[in-house]
Amino acid sequence: MKKEEYLRCVTDQIRCKKACPGIEKELEDHITDQAEMYLKKGMTEEQALKKAIVEMGDPVQVGVELDRIHRPQMSWGLVLLAGILGIISIVLQYGLKSHGYEMGFPQRQLLFTGVGFVLMLGIYYLDYSILGKYGKWMAGVFLALMGLTIPCRLYMGGAGTYLRLGNMAVSVPLLMYLYVPLFGAVLYSYRRKGYEALWKIAGWMILPVGLVVQSASLIHAALLALALLMMVTIAIQRSWYDISKKRTLFALWGGGTAFFITGSVIIFEKILKAYQQERIQAYFDQTGIYGYMQNQIAGVFRESKMLGKSISGMKILESSLAGFNGELIWMSLIACFGIIAGMIVAGLYVMLIWKIFRISGNQSNELGKMIGYGCGLVFAGQIVYSFLICLNIVPEMPVILPFLSYGGSGTLLSYILMGLVLSVYRYKNIPLESQKRKSLKIRISVE
Repeated sequence: MKKEEYLRCVTDQIRCKKACPGIEKELEDHITDQAEMYLKKGMTEEQALKKAIVEMGDPVQVGVELDRIHRPQMSWGLVLLAGILGIISIVLQYGLKSHGYEMGFPQRQLLFTGVGFVLMLGIYYLDYSILGKYGKWMAGVFLALMGLTIPCRLYMGGAGTYLRLGNMAVSVPLLMYLYVPLFGAVLYSYRRKGYEALWKIAGWMILPVGLVVQSASLIHAALLALALLMMVTIAIQRSWYDISKKRTLFALWGGGTAFFITGSVIIFEKILKAYQQERIQAYFDQTGIYGYMQNQIAGVFRESKMLGKSISGMKILESSLAGFNGELIWMSLIACFGIIAGMIVAGLYVMLIWKIFRISGNQSNELGKMIGYGCGLVFAGQIVYSFLICLNIVPEMPVILPFLSYGGSGTLLSYILMGLVLSVYRYKNIPLESQKRKSLKIRISVE
């Protein structure tokens, strides 16, 4: 059998055609290497090539085994977690509605969750490696479009935080989190370009954070900046830029801290409205309205049961705390179903973050690793801050608890990011164009 016929017979058994070019190249290289070894032993070129092909084994068996190894994968664990949290979100909205809450919208949340789940599965089938080719262009277009939307934003609560799309009002700060996986592709495009790359990357970090600050969403700006900074740190740690790691990381985090402090002072004095300044000052003084809110939050926990609905706790939420459908949704869950239910949900989120970072860390493809880490950092930032609000540790800010908080923007964002993580997992055993080739480890021989 000729080499071309052998390779064609092997690849015909492989259903994932995206994997075929890489597999074919690896097989061809191996056959060539073996043939060269036999040539050195005195065989003719024809004899050496024939023997090398025979040693590879039966092409059908080899192809079947390679098909098994390089088959697209699905992380059913992540799908299950996303599905469970989505169901809990809908059930919780029904619970709030049954108690007479005006902000209980079960039908809408059912629609958002259903659309989001379909989006997640659709993105799973997309090839994330396209970001390795066009990520910088896509990031640039995304930032340009977000900048152009500034005059079109709806002003709610004194800040332009929403964008009208048809009958929907989309949260601009939440929409900006879609930039995070694009930023992973930007980092990937600057590999091996030394310190020059870091100066360019700094621009790609400052601009999106500035766009979020412009809408006066300080917590989202901080979480976005932290996610981007962590991604740069990971890239440096993985030696993407051939620079001194310790000195660069020291400068990066030192400069980032100084920039954050300076920026915070400027934003507080020049950008924030008077009521926003008062809200921040009240948190540190622990007096006035914020002290009252802290007492109300503590009251919900104090009145909640281990199992079952707390009427008094739910009354506190309804009458005193406007964010019980958003950043305080975990507290609403505890008031509706009990402390044990809240602990179970917290455990689900711990498992979710652990699985995302585990999947990302196990990727051999560097681009996939960074995209996965980026999505995980967005989830982790929102989850941690939302829990800290409910535990009275940090000021109340308009963040979301992924999959659980009510709203179309947050729900769809969560499922889109999860779809990207699933896409990364899908191709974990498939050689992609952007991935370094590794030698095939399979050996099948015919007795």
